[in-house]
Amino acid sequence: PPSPRIPRRSPSGHRHHPAAPRCSIPLDPPAAHHRRGTARAPDTQRRPAAMGKGRMSLLDVRAMVKELRAKILSLRAGNIYHLNQRTYILKMQGGGRKVMLIMESGIRIHTTKFVRQKDSMPNSFATKLRKHIKSVRLESINQVGVDRVIDLQFGVGDRAHHVILELYAKGNIILTDKDYKILVLLRSHDLGESHVTVGKTYVFSSKSQSLESLQKATTAQLARIFAHALDPSLRPQREPEPDAKAEEEVKVVKRNPKLLEKLKALEIQLQRTQKNKATNAHLCSVRSRVAKIRKELGLPPKSSLSFDSNAISSSSQAEKET
Repeated sequence: PPSPRIPRRSPSGHRHHPAAPRCSIPLDPPAAHHRRGTARAPDTQRRPAAMGKGRMSLLDVRAMVKELRAKILSLRAGNIYHLNQRTYILKMQGGGRKVMLIMESGIRIHTTKFVRQKDSMPNSFATKLRKHIKSVRLESINQVGVDRVIDLQFGVGDRAHHVILELYAKGNIILTDKDYKILVLLRSHDLGESHVTVGKTYVFSSKSQSLESLQKATTAQLARIFAHALDPSLRPQREPEPDAKAEEEVKVVKRNPKLLEKLKALEIQLQRTQKNKATNAHLCSVRSRVAKIRKELGLPPKSSLSFDSNAISSSSQAEKET
């Protein structure tokens, strides 16, 4: 039989197996900063590029609504295209202007000049949008309350339609009629107690009502609100809530004052008695008597009530007088 191949040693002492393949790719020369006596140059090529925002915040939505009003309000929806299942482009045109509005469910809404590749055949959602809002004028664009929801109204009167863009959680794009009855949407989901699906009326969240109440407030009401928020002394003082513990003590005192006196004496005895092997049996008997009395009074076995001696004495006097 052939003899086994023994690894040979190099002059430096390292073992090299003869069957191991050698690398045929030439290595790069050592960098200048690895040489002795030279400082390392700043490495700017390895710094990661600055990342943009993943989602729009509440302030971003508010600023974007104001910008879109100046750019696309009163323009008509020339056509609607889809880039994917969540991203759609509205070509707004009118008065010799063309503005491309991009909407991505749950992520963003803004105008763009970047030319994107669009499919020749629209999907079902884009077809529904074309059917109802194509060539219709954009009458209003509003942020719904203080929520990350934008309402775009196309048309007026009975022919009005609303495109609602949700920019929170998984997001959604919803097409409704003038009464906010849902005609088509990207996904069905539950919004609080209401179910968002085709045929249902779209219900706005509670955040949508808070901004309307602030807008209707007068200047004096707003000044009073902010003054109370800044100066705690101007806030109305709340009445002290009744002490539940004290009320429970009074109820317990009225049940049986003699048992309460006995219970208090036993608890004081438990506190004053030293805990050691000699008093262990005595403490066990006292604890069992305390538990029995608490059960008769309807108290929990490990109640933390500390009975007031004045209340007990006053109740006992009232019992004697009666």
